[in-house]
Amino acid sequence: SVNYGQAAYLVLVASDNLGEDADEARAFELLQNFGWAADSITAGQVIDLKGYSFLLMQAFGLPGGLMYTLFPSPRYAYRQLVSSLVIQGRSDPAKLVSGEQAIRMLGRIFDVKGIAQ
Repeated sequence: SVNYGQAAYLVLVASDNLGEDADEARAFELLQNFGWAADSITAGQVIDLKGYSFLLMQAFGLPGGLMYTLFPSPRYAYRQLVSSLVIQGRSDPAKLVSGEQAIRMLGRIFDVKGIAQ
């Protein structure tokens, strides 16, 4: 499973919010500075699907539906990414994210945003 430090590094580098020369600790610090992670979360804590969805939505500035616009939160970020087909198949918002799934979702975000890889 991917932890918050690894997810922060992966997503922030991919979204051009952080240089590749940074480390996981710096990535997680930036994540907290942006307010995208609760104060109770640590860099070593594993990330679930709804938390990773929220990180992706925030880092790439994806517009959400009505509920996400009114209440930007992991719950509605997850629901938005399911409806956008970034999250495919049967899933549970509390499921822990594997490295493979994190990369796959990131690739689908590039497709949604129209970013050349």
